[in-house]
Amino acid sequence: MSQRGKLPAPDQVRALLADLLDRDVHVARGSSASRWEAIAGFAADDGVIVAACLCDLNLAATLGAALAVMPSQAAKAAIEAGGLPESLSGNFREVANVTAGLLSRVGPHVKLSDVVFAPSVPEADLASMVSAPLDHLDLDISVRGYEPGKMALMVR
Repeated sequence: MSQRGKLPAPDQVRALLADLLDRDVHVARGSSASRWEAIAGFAADDGVIVAACLCDLNLAATLGAALAVMPSQAAKAAIEAGGLPESLSGNFREVANVTAGLLSRVGPHVKLSDVVFAPSVPEADLASMVSAPLDHLDLDISVRGYEPGKMALMVR
């Protein structure tokens, strides 16, 4: 049976993103987004989904663009289009993959299991995790030079 996941502190999320993106990042506790663009699921060693990272369109586009040092206009174009192009979604997957390391430092070892982008629907195990987490952390995140957005981290 999988161990229960644990949530990182907002400052640990800030440090991870600032190091990964090589930019100033501000992270604060926030409110939930009305719609999630990207949902990343993280599985324990036994394959059970124990954590999830959800980002709204603004943050998913920002993280995808900032990782590749693309101009902020690339993120703004995706936001205006209402979805991520393949280049930004691939970069977001890498951010999610690195996030697995942070989740593993504060809780049981996890690895990225899946990333689902709207309008696709997550598989049942990830959907169940997102609909009934044991704990969650809502964050407002801004990356210098890009659009601010929202992230939710969830564990069970």
